[in-house]
Amino acid sequence: LPPEQISEVMRAGLPRLRQCYERSLRTNPRLESRPLLAIRIAPDGHVAKASLSGENLPEALERCVVQEAQALRFPKPEGGSVSFEVPLNLKAGP
Repeated sequence: LPPEQISEVMRAGLPRLRQCYERSLRTNPRLESRPLLAIRIAPDGHVAKASLSGENLPEALERCVVQEAQALRFPKPEGGSVSFEVPLNLKAGP
């Protein structure tokens, strides 16, 4: 998949990922992290695997982000599955 297509789908999914973080802020208002979201896209365009790695991440945040990432739908990649990583910047606004 061209990077532009991946970016387009990820940008469209960012509001849902942000909601996961905002829910976690209710229990930990100081929560900040720069986790890495790893995604593997299956040949049909669905997310075959998603995982979030980072330090001090609440389990509920991890579950929510992975669940939202698995709901993303990408164009069918040519030549099989595609894997990539996306750094997330989880930081409360001013």
